[in-house]
Amino acid sequence: MSTAQAVSGGPWLLRARVEQGVSEDARRLAELFVDALAFRHSVLLGERYDRAMEALRDAYEEALTSGWDGYRARPVDSFSYIHALSFVSALPSTVPLPEVAVDPDGEVEFEWFRSPRWLFTVSVGRSGNLSYAGLFGGNKVHGVEQFSEGLPEAIVQNLRRILGPQAPVTESRAGSA
Repeated sequence: MSTAQAVSGGPWLLRARVEQGVSEDARRLAELFVDALAFRHSVLLGERYDRAMEALRDAYEEALTSGWDGYRARPVDSFSYIHALSFVSALPSTVPLPEVAVDPDGEVEFEWFRSPRWLFTVSVGRSGNLSYAGLFGGNKVHGVEQFSEGLPEAIVQNLRRILGPQAPVTESRAGSA
């Protein structure tokens, strides 16, 4: 498959093809994909996405080396970063932007915080798995969902819980051009 064929298949197909490669060319293609996705969103979605992409890029750049946290943290995983870009892209425009960080295991984490007993986090892994955990008052939830073309229903339901009933969590931008 040529690069042109992968790109014409959309970001989901390109992301899948990029993950399969281990060569220097595959890494460069992944970098180009990240740049293209960031450009696409800044053009289409404006300032809100600029802020989200900047926060994600800042977290990525701060965690590029081993021990970035002053301890033994692993460097941020490039594929986790690519999946994180897609995750941000899939968030409905009605969802407030989360805090972005890198976990010590190299995964990218998103957190929505209302209070110490009301928070929801999603960690984006190398293979596209979304590990999530939430504390909603006295109730706890956790799990793992595979991320593909849209937000998994479990993530949507927990975003509704953390944001409250008045905050609509509706359409996903995944796949929109």
